[in-house]
This record gives sequence, C-alpha cells and structure tokens, in this order.
Amino acid sequence: MVICSCNVITTENVRAALTYATDPNVRQVLNMLNWEPNCAICANNLAAEIRKVMKEFENGDELQGC
Repeated sequence: MVICSCNVITTENVRAALTYATDPNVRQVLNMLNWEPNCAICANNLAAEIRKVMKEFENGDELQGC
C-alpha cells in the first residue's frame, strides 16, 4: 500500500527501513529511505504504519523487509 504518494513510499519500504532503525520514527525512516518530506500530509500515515509494525514486532512477529 502507498503511504506517501509524493515519494511513493509503500508499507514494504517502511518495513524494510524499520529492520535497520535504531530509533523508529518518521524522520529516521525518511532519512533511511533517502527521501525528503514534500507536503508532509503523509506524516500521520507514516507514523501510524511505524507504530503498527513495531507493535507486530513487540508481539513476537518478525520484521519482514523487502
């Protein structure tokens, strides 16, 4: 699913970045993907996806990168 249409960030991109994140947050994920925020409308969606993936990880699921 596309989370950010400006940078074409998908849920798969977020999951891949989170496998290497030391401090999972929107800024770090964008930096790891080497993308700059354009309009920032997607920031809430990106933050929600980060929380969702981290909750899955805390529940014992493995992070699945691309």
